[in-house]
Parts: sequence; structure tokens; C-alpha cells
Amino acid sequence: MELTTSSPSLTDSVVVDLVYKIPFADALDLFPGRKVYLEDGFAYVPLKDIVAIVLNEFRTKLPKALVLTARILPAVQSDERLQPLLNHLSHSYIGQDYSTQGSAGKISLDQIDSLFTKSFPPCMRQLHKALRDNHHLHHGGRIQYGLFLKGIGLTLEQALQFWKQEFIRGKMDPDKFDKGYSYNIRHSFGKEGKRTDYTPFSCLKIILNNPPGRLLSTIRGLLWVPIPSQ
Repeated sequence: MELTTSSPSLTDSVVVDLVYKIPFADALDLFPGRKVYLEDGFAYVPLKDIVAIVLNEFRTKLPKALVLTARILPAVQSDERLQPLLNHLSHSYIGQDYSTQGSAGKISLDQIDSLFTKSFPPCMRQLHKALRDNHHLHHGGRIQYGLFLKGIGLTLEQALQFWKQEFIRGKMDPDKFDKGYSYNIRHSFGKEGKRTDYTPFSCLKIILNNPPGRLLSTIRGLLWVPIPSQ
């Protein structure tokens, strides 16, 4: 009863599974909002508020860990067994491989906006929003986003329709799109030029192609690269 009274969002049926018992001193930030129940030196923190506790603990330990790392780094770097690992660490990517084909035609144009809100990674979400807002993307953004859409299942015909509709909303003449932009879309599907069937960019490729500190004159999908306001 005390737990549900102190945290109105909880119910008796789920309170046991959704509350953490921690020393009250670790939950001081939650006291002003009366978000916890206190008893015998312990705070009972709802699951939805535990992130604040974890964040404070991380902030407390991070400076000490960085100092310790700085002290032992020279010794670690001199170890020949670890040098190859350290040298390639910044270029390593252990995430899922999205370069394989086989999903073409599995989504429709009508699904893109709904998938954008709940399933797109943040980088592609930014590109999609920029395209919808401005009805245009510069070359780098079109390549990144176009290959991503191809990878999640758009066919060539769907891709041509998608980009043409959006650019026309930006007052582009249909003939100009057909002459100046459709070639690159067909090229990305392996229908023009060297007829290479290109795959979506990996996270690592996007990161390495857009080093931090370089101002971009176009909107691209990498969130931590500085983007001009103009």
C-alpha cells in the first residue's frame, strides 16, 4: 500500500516486479518529486525511475575510470599482444550486417512513414525527416537513404516513384527529375553503369566517410557530425 501511495503509476499487481530496493543515499535526486518510498534507510524506486540512479552512478565512476585508464594506457600500448587490437579498435564494427540482399519488394511505399517513426535507425530517421520537410536531399544524403530504402525492401520501380513524388512536391519539374536524378537511382540498383548491385552503407562506412569536425553543406544521416544551420 505504501509503495503504490508514493508512486501513483504503480499498481498492487505489478509493484513487486517493478520496484528496486536501494540505499536511500543513492536516490536523493528522486526525493524532491516524491517518487520513492523510504523505509529503514532504503528507497524503493520504480523501474521507470531507476535510469536516474544508473546515470548518477555512471557519472560518479566515469572520471575515476578515465584517470585509471590514462595511467595504465602506456603499459597497455607497449604490449605487442594488444597493439593490433588497439590499433583497429576504432575501425571495428560488430553490429548486424545489413549488406546482404534478399528483402526487395517486402515493403510498400505506404509503409515508409509508419516504419520511420518506430523502426528506422536515428541516422535514417533524420534523412527521412529532412526529405519530407525540404522535398530534396543532396547527393550524399540521397545515396545513403536510397540504399537504405533499397535494403529494407523497396524495388527499383518503387524507389523511382518515391523519389519522384517527393521531388515534385518541392516544385521540381518531372522531366528534370527523369533526366537528372532517375539515372542515379537505377545505377544504385545495378541497372546502369558498371551494373553493380550496391548494398546499404554500414554504420562504420558512414562514420569513416564523415569525420567529426567537418562541416557538411548537406544533410546526411550521421547525427554526431556538425550540421550547419543554413
